[in-house]
Formats: sequence, C-alpha cells, structure tokens
Amino acid sequence: LHGSGKTTTVGKLARYLKTEHKRNPYLLPADVYRPAAIEQLNTLARQVECAVHPSHEGADPVTLGRDALAFAKNHGHDVLLIDTAGRLHIDDALMEELERLKAAVQQGTFRADLYYRINALALEMPPLRERKDDMALLVHGFLGSGDESNRITRAALEKLERYDWPGNIRELKNVIERARLYAGNEPISPQHIRF
Repeated sequence: LHGSGKTTTVGKLARYLKTEHKRNPYLLPADVYRPAAIEQLNTLARQVECAVHPSHEGADPVTLGRDALAFAKNHGHDVLLIDTAGRLHIDDALMEELERLKAAVQQGTFRADLYYRINALALEMPPLRERKDDMALLVHGFLGSGDESNRITRAALEKLERYDWPGNIRELKNVIERARLYAGNEPISPQHIRF
C-alpha cells in the first residue's frame, strides 16, 4: 500500500461524500510517520473545504483516532475519514500500531465498527498511469498551499498526463520536487519536467 494514493483517495472520498451525499466529513491525518502525508491531507482538505483534525509527526495514531472521533461527534461531523500509514505485514512498528488499535477496541475505548472498517477495507489502487484524471489533484497536493494556478502551467500538467508512469505516486512526487527546483520562483512549465 505504500505510494498507492491512499491520501489522495481520502480527499476524493471526502469531496464525493460532501457534494454527492451532503455529508459533513472530518479528516484525520494519522500517517504520523510521513509528515508530507499530513501536509498533503491538509492541502486536499482545504481544496474540498473539509475540516481536518490536528496531527503531527510522531503522534500516537490510536490517541489521534479517539480524539478525532470525539471531536467529530461533538461538532456535527457525520463521517470520520482516517488516512493511515501504509502497512506491510513485515513492518513491525505499523503492525504493532494495528494491534494497539485492536486492543483499544477490545477495551471499549475505540469503536469496534471503526476498527473493522480500518482493518478490513482493502483498496485496489490502479497504477498512476491508469489514473491520469488524478494528476492535477496530486500535483497540487505535492506543491502545497497557495495559489496553485500560478505554480504549474496547463502545458506542464499535460506533459505529466502524457507520460506512461512506470512507477507509482512517489515517482510523480520526485518529478515535481525536481521540477520545482528547476523552476525556482517561476511556475513549473514543460521544460522543468524531466523524467
């Protein structure tokens, strides 16, 4: 699940629930091992106009989950979307975190139905090359806050959309970071993008 687009999917799901189902999502950035994921979710939340629970690198995801759930209930949010770190069965720290969530459910301090949604939801994420419609949202998420329309040109986005993307979203992030360096204070244009 690493680099598969989970954070972007949370943002898109929040927008969908808000616009199509008139829900009031509350977003929790719980990938506390990757500060860029926290900033990315905050950026996406601003774009879709959804509230985000405060989070920071090194925070305890279980505590964040409890606090976010309590806040959401008390402030009129009817959906809590949690963006977690990618998990591989060989990643001991992340698997330990999942076990602590399970223990919190058994102690009654974390809602069982939320745990089972977290634990049982398997997302099949197609590779980036099959998700060209996500390109602009991903790029703007990587560029961060500000007036994104002046930070990358339409022609540069089109160049990114035409590329075959043999890698995943991390490859796109690296391309954008490199392009930002080449562009300096100018908007990113096609000549700044190098694969």
